[in-house]
Amino acid sequence: MRAVTGNGGAVMNSWYDITSFDKTGLEVDRISLSEVEDSYKIVKGHLDSEIKILGGDSSKVFLGGFSQGCAMTLWTGINYDKTLGGLVGLSGYLF
Repeated sequence: MRAVTGNGGAVMNSWYDITSFDKTGLEVDRISLSEVEDSYKIVKGHLDSEIKILGGDSSKVFLGGFSQGCAMTLWTGINYDKTLGGLVGLSGYLF
């Protein structure tokens, strides 16, 4: 739960803050990259735990998300140090 500036500061489920929904300018100027990195560390920790349970076979793990979850899925898939079984993204975007 965090405040989302673009939604009038309302506190809601969110992987990172979005400061504006204005489509002019760069996406990176409208999101909090530090919060993206914080959320990535959380997801990475969960992935590491799941892969350990699966005997180290990262190809058995799939990651997916919708909207911000899709953006985090794509970010994680690109930055994670192991190859995952797959990524599923719906209605999202790449930073």
